[in-house]
Amino acid sequence: MSDPNYSSSFVLMWQLADFEARQIEAAEIEPSHILLGVFKSVDVDLTTVVSGGGSLADRDESLENMLREVRRLRRIFDNCALDARKFRKCYRDQLGESVSVSSTIGMLHRSEDSHTIFRGAGQLAAERRVFPVHLLGSVLKVHDPLRDDVLGEQGVQLETLEQATELEMLAAQSAGDDPGQPLLN
Repeated sequence: MSDPNYSSSFVLMWQLADFEARQIEAAEIEPSHILLGVFKSVDVDLTTVVSGGGSLADRDESLENMLREVRRLRRIFDNCALDARKFRKCYRDQLGESVSVSSTIGMLHRSEDSHTIFRGAGQLAAERRVFPVHLLGSVLKVHDPLRDDVLGEQGVQLETLEQATELEMLAAQSAGDDPGQPLLN
């Protein structure tokens, strides 16, 4: 299997996972931080993320691609009647009570479980471009009773979220894995 081709918003998910891990002073990036990062992405002002070098047209295209990919996640959460911000707050609060504290100076590395999730996202993408929806699909496969409890508190079953994610993965595939293609309704 060749190295996956990660979309720019997929890379953003990694950065958000790093941020979440640092927020609770974790020793490394764990699957729970990846999940928090995916949920956080729907609330990020992407215009502040996409800046810097390149032409204005390149930045506009990059921003539109990222918006399109994050809209997929937002649609998953909306289809499940899942409040991403509320989930993130409840999950982080409960997670913070059970985490071991360590120094977060310097670069955080992914745990072996997180490496497995990233590989799983590449497999879900079937060696095509890997999008955040694939990362969500992969992280949902990990056994996480805390996540399941917080979802249940919001009236959402894991299976419902998995099904909505699978539908969006199919939509991404039907769009030809081209971020420039319109989403399926």
